[in-house]
Amino acid sequence: MDTVDCLNEIWPALSEETKRGFDTKINPWLGRMIHLIPLRNALILRSLFKAGQLSFIGQREMAQITPPSYDYLVNATGLQSVSGDSLIQKTHQSQLVRLNDSGGLSIDADTHRLNNHAALYALGSLTQGKIFASNSIFCTASGAEKIASHLANIKKPVI
Repeated sequence: MDTVDCLNEIWPALSEETKRGFDTKINPWLGRMIHLIPLRNALILRSLFKAGQLSFIGQREMAQITPPSYDYLVNATGLQSVSGDSLIQKTHQSQLVRLNDSGGLSIDADTHRLNNHAALYALGSLTQGKIFASNSIFCTASGAEKIASHLANIKKPVI
């Protein structure tokens, strides 16, 4: 277990005051070391864009989106704050999501499921506050594994 894993394990139990102090004094330096995207992953993403398998939209298009508009929608806005994300604000205003004390989405840290919704999950910087290094590649991979595991264990009703 590395430093980020340890911080992610204890982070949910820390007080908001302790989290703010850590974010102010330590995280600016630590973050430079743990939030890098590996070159291999960057090259994979570039090939997906070139092949047309992956695309992105800007803020103007994002403001036009309503939750049921797409079969699949990945909001990969990076380090943008939740308060500045128009899609998240729309879903918050319509009470589809709740925010935590740090302004991130309120999630269950063990499953990444949104606390007020059985079928929505989140990971990355949108979960700021509940997960320490929410936008590091390792934490994103760990969160994706938790989501997949939780989805795999959901019992579907027999009709």
